[in-house]
Amino acid sequence: RVPLTVGGPTPPPDRTAGAGPPGAAAPRPAAPAVPAATATPAPASTGSLGVLEAQLDDGREAYMVATIAACLREFIGTHGAAPTADELYDVAWAQYDRKVDWRSRPGRGPEECRQKVEYTLRRFHEGRIRGLRNEEEAVASHEARQQASARPAPSSPQHGAGEENGRSGGGQEGGARRASLPLLYANEVTAAEPALDFVEGLLVEGGMSVWYGDSNVGKTFCVLDLAMHVALGRPYRGREVDQGGVVYCALEGVAGIRNRVSAWMKHHWVKPADRRDLPLAIVPSAINMLDVEADVPALIEAIKVAAEQLGRPVKLVVIDTLSRALAGGNENSPEDMGALVRASDMVRQACGAHLGYVHHSGKDQARGARGHSLLRAATDTEVEISRGEGSEVSLVKVTKQRELEIGDDMGFRLEVIDLGTNRRGKPLTSCVAVIADAPAAPAKRPKLSNAAAIARQALESVIAKQGTRVQRDNVPANVPIVTVEAWRQEAYAKGISTGDAEAKKKAFQRATQKLFGDRIAASYEELAWLC
Repeated sequence: RVPLTVGGPTPPPDRTAGAGPPGAAAPRPAAPAVPAATATPAPASTGSLGVLEAQLDDGREAYMVATIAACLREFIGTHGAAPTADELYDVAWAQYDRKVDWRSRPGRGPEECRQKVEYTLRRFHEGRIRGLRNEEEAVASHEARQQASARPAPSSPQHGAGEENGRSGGGQEGGARRASLPLLYANEVTAAEPALDFVEGLLVEGGMSVWYGDSNVGKTFCVLDLAMHVALGRPYRGREVDQGGVVYCALEGVAGIRNRVSAWMKHHWVKPADRRDLPLAIVPSAINMLDVEADVPALIEAIKVAAEQLGRPVKLVVIDTLSRALAGGNENSPEDMGALVRASDMVRQACGAHLGYVHHSGKDQARGARGHSLLRAATDTEVEISRGEGSEVSLVKVTKQRELEIGDDMGFRLEVIDLGTNRRGKPLTSCVAVIADAPAAPAKRPKLSNAAAIARQALESVIAKQGTRVQRDNVPANVPIVTVEAWRQEAYAKGISTGDAEAKKKAFQRATQKLFGDRIAASYEELAWLC
């Protein structure tokens, strides 16, 4: 099991004072862990559901609101109708009371829970909660699902009645059958919600980001600054932030991350009471993301444990650095990078958290993050961090967004924070990233050679004529794809070389390598696409 250093609630506060909820037994000293069989699914973020219009300034209130919304969603999905206020209160209060210390401070008890239940139900019936349909639509959807489940399963031509493999009639004899795939019928189709950006305009829930740059440009300080804003639910550079748990995997040493977190809290005046409730957990050990039998499941388990201990869903998981997470794997290998991407998908799908990697740029920083182009193809958000020679300000530039608009560049500088003295009596310091005006962007990349420009035009042309989207590992599902051979023939037709067949072949190879290096195009096996 991956060890955790939890920065949230330490021993639970005294719960002996104050009266319990209506009808409750004598108060207990601490909240027991919720058994897996009875635990309510992790509530969705309050920001995405929009349950309350007022600004939330207390983690317990935010958890209460999210719990009520999650219980309402589950009840509707099960019964096809909205619960009464009493029904929703009974379920939501039981979940909230198990997880949260509401007695230590006033204003977060059963009376407030009852008020929020009534408020949430009123907004639901008015159709004002995003992601939750009104009662009429919920009933229709529920009835459609019941009718669908009652339909006889269609027989397969390959596995019809009387077949020797024993799968006739839909039975289980002769070997287990794969469970049917989920189906969405036309009467259930509604407009899709926009991307759920828990950091407004920057990061989406359940996505993946790569924050890369050269050594000593402040990558870790920049990403930690963002992570701390998420944990505290504080606005980040004028962007709204939905508060959530953070798991920070410090693969390059836990001592450094301890000092950096301490420096950040000192600089931002985080009060001791807020530090106790800070939903931050640190994984202070090595992780091999290529080990899907041991380390990846252990990381998933650690994230789930952190969510339970912190009392809120984990929104952001940071792995610092990607190179350490490869544990000796080859960054330029499509096999190793493809395995890392698949492991990342496993973590995101199991935990619903956004996975952010801290990564290095290559020898030629103009060519972007180090490693195979599969990484960029799988990334939702890519951020380049750079610092000009002789400058004290680092530039933060978003270079890719899959679902959001690319925003303005940002800047930061590192400020030294005094943390006291070490065991030898010498000054102990660390740094924090503080806002600075974004410096001018570096000069544009050199122009393409004639052959590379022809190759790019050829790829654009053949994609326009025959590009298709495919569902395949290591290939982006949302961009048009063509075969490398079709691209080659188009490049030959456009005159990439006037020489013989061997000269054309070499010219195409050199041109494509240039496009791959400049992150203009990418390929995997026999397929190619534009970045």
